[in-house]
Amino acid sequence: MHDYKDVLREVLNRVYRNTDDCDMRVSKDCYKLIREALEKQIPRKPVEVRNEIVCPTCKTLVGSSPYCRYCGQALDHSGTDDYFEKLQ
Repeated sequence: MHDYKDVLREVLNRVYRNTDDCDMRVSKDCYKLIREALEKQIPRKPVEVRNEIVCPTCKTLVGSSPYCRYCGQALDHSGTDDYFEKLQ
């Protein structure tokens, strides 16, 4: 399995350090946006709030989609099968 945090750290280090692979420096705001976008690609488990399954990032309702339709957070639905079975 991928160690997403190590990969994220390496990508951000390359962008921030301006290595030979990157021809330009980025502003702190741009760096922050890059970090947020990359972190949303790391699957997170939805959370249960008041008997509903919501996105762990933006707290909006999610279905069984692999991504939140509002913020784009990658979702890991393992362990939520019982919840979706109750709905049917």
